[in-house]
Amino acid sequence: MAILKNEYKFIIIGSGLAGLYSAMCASKFGKVAVLTKSSIDESSSYWAQGGIAAVMDRGDSIEDHYRDTINAGQGLCNEKNVQILVSEGKERIHELINLGMKFDSLDNQLLLGLEGGHTRRRILHAGGSETGKKVVEFVINEIKENKNIDVYENSYVYEIVSDGNICKGAKVFNWKENKNYTFVSPATILASGGLSGIYSRSTNPHVTTGDGIALAYFAGAKLSDLEFMQFHPTAFYSETGETFLVSEAVRGEGAFLLNENHERFMTAVDERAELAPRDIVAKAIYEEIKKQEKKYIYIDARNIDAKYFKKRFPNIYKDALRFGFNLPEDLLPIAPAAHYTIGGVKTDSNSRTNIKGLYSCGETAANGIHGANRLASNSLLECLVFGKRAIESAVNEEQTTQNVQEEGKYFFVSKQLEEKFLEVRNVTSNLLNESAGILRDGKTLREGLSQINKLKEDFSFAANEYYSTRAKFLLTLSELIFKFALERKESRGCHSRKDFADTNDNLKGNLIIRHESEIKFENLTQN
Repeated sequence: MAILKNEYKFIIIGSGLAGLYSAMCASKFGKVAVLTKSSIDESSSYWAQGGIAAVMDRGDSIEDHYRDTINAGQGLCNEKNVQILVSEGKERIHELINLGMKFDSLDNQLLLGLEGGHTRRRILHAGGSETGKKVVEFVINEIKENKNIDVYENSYVYEIVSDGNICKGAKVFNWKENKNYTFVSPATILASGGLSGIYSRSTNPHVTTGDGIALAYFAGAKLSDLEFMQFHPTAFYSETGETFLVSEAVRGEGAFLLNENHERFMTAVDERAELAPRDIVAKAIYEEIKKQEKKYIYIDARNIDAKYFKKRFPNIYKDALRFGFNLPEDLLPIAPAAHYTIGGVKTDSNSRTNIKGLYSCGETAANGIHGANRLASNSLLECLVFGKRAIESAVNEEQTTQNVQEEGKYFFVSKQLEEKFLEVRNVTSNLLNESAGILRDGKTLREGLSQINKLKEDFSFAANEYYSTRAKFLLTLSELIFKFALERKESRGCHSRKDFADTNDNLKGNLIIRHESEIKFENLTQN
């Protein structure tokens, strides 16, 4: 069968907010292809509850938002990029509003929420706690009306067309059509989300498996900061493993955290109590659970007005009801879950990787704005600010795409490997949760790494095959998480080690790797 060739001005890999907003921006300059392995409305952005952090109130300031972000990042933020985020964020929000995006408001005044780590109310929300869904749906509607944007669903990108120095597109398999494509473009933007979905307990959709990060790695791009996995403190706990996110905004509206004896404990941990940054709250919950019999604690929202709760948090209310809990009247069992990938593809302030023609934005990228711990609701803002910057950079640095051939080995699916892949995925996800979770130590990390290597040895990889490629990506990313976590011999932000409990000022920098090379430490730079 023939390999089909498509040429575009821009290729966007991923359909979360970073990818969709990038596509909107790019469409002003030429034809855009959006490639997504699932459907256009399945992404972590779509599931995001809290909102978008931006300075929209006269009582707030760019300086305050900057300071809150820097403080949450615990010494590892790229200060230049944080300044870009908080300064340009307001402009991006106004652009969305001017296009017709409706954020929650009262009497023509935006309703702004408060979340952990923020010193001001600056969280815009839409549909109560359905902000991600509302914003993504709005952008999708804009894209559907845009004749310069073509969306390719069910399109699995399995390779970046790159010689390690220049990127000229991507190789794609459409698993519904059983067809192979080569997409050619002078600008390829990776915006396919993070990798926390590979943990067994995660707030992310199952498609969040770090494909974009793996693609970049095997193409020769630098990866950075993969030891920093943010765990959301409050995800619903059930014996079956089913979960849903309970937004930080619930605590912002006054909810408390209680142990199994119905006692508050955060007041003894941090002066900000339940509104401390996520790394502090998640670790405190983890430690509290270790002291008790139950594998969960409770979130207590009983002091929030019931009518207001149902309006402000409609999806949380409905999700809780599905499991027999009536909020805010009932105490809800919760425990931390893998939520956000701090690290990823190393990029500069213009979303450029070290490979010409390859850009990255959103959760796929590691541009240093989150440091060692992300401030709540900065993620959607990052999608807007650095998504636009990726396109502006690509327009100014256009390159040739000559000599890209559609010939090559045909990509295929072997059903015989499906069961083995699913087995590897289940073992790996549990291993990550148990050995590379909130609190780590060298012995457990080394044992986990050894088991990952054994899984790699035992898998019968087939060249250019779907399940083999997925297993290769999964095991490679898992291996890197263990290696990065072993290499950082300190506790900082959302990376905590029992055997290195203190923060080491000599490690104020980033761990970086390229394919077929060792992890290197680089002092913090402000590019």
